[in-house]
Amino acid sequence: MKNGYHFLFAIVFFHSCKSYHYYATPVNAPVFLNGGEVHANGNVGIAGFTTMGGASITKNFSVSGLYNGSPGVSSGYHSKQGETAAGFHIPIKKSILSFHGGFGWGNNYDQDSGDVVKSFYGSFSKPFLIITYSKVKTIGKRIRAESGMSLKTNYLIYNGFKNVSDGSNGYVPNKFYSEVFFYEPYVNTSIGGKHVRFDVGMGFAFKRLVQIDKGARVHPVNMQFGLTFIFGRKYDE
Repeated sequence: MKNGYHFLFAIVFFHSCKSYHYYATPVNAPVFLNGGEVHANGNVGIAGFTTMGGASITKNFSVSGLYNGSPGVSSGYHSKQGETAAGFHIPIKKSILSFHGGFGWGNNYDQDSGDVVKSFYGSFSKPFLIITYSKVKTIGKRIRAESGMSLKTNYLIYNGFKNVSDGSNGYVPNKFYSEVFFYEPYVNTSIGGKHVRFDVGMGFAFKRLVQIDKGARVHPVNMQFGLTFIFGRKYDE
């Protein structure tokens, strides 16, 4: 119960303060069944607009990348960030156990409509590790589906400035530096044909309780919808 109160307080605190914060991108952990397979994805969600892709070098090894941008359409949050990763895949019958390790980088700021100064701005880097368990299904003869559960561990390193009022001359930048771990359980499902599928994903980002009120704030919810394109996959039939 005590932990539940801490969690509720963290969400309220995040949304009620003008502090530096970070929106996590969708988890990019593509499922590959054979060498030479290529994936491309485009989606929109809470974190903004995202394009993701990946290619399997062999049946077991892959590379992937991501670009995300939030232009501040529905809020004052603006960001640009990218990720690159390498993956190792272990087939288990019609399931895949995957491990991805990579690095992310970018910058962001918050400036609401009508404001003349940014409430915060900065740049960041983010080493990460993703563990994913996925299942591949055929529904009937034509419908293909995949579902996956991931856990992403991130180490966010943030350099930036928070603007604070000095009481007389408006706002002055206050430099800050933050290093925090945060974790993302994430689920996603794609359904459609052999080459084009509708994709939906949802995750939840959290820090350790001892770090909830320290360092960069991490938006707790991530959800998006989009399309996935698959090329070069070899099917049984």
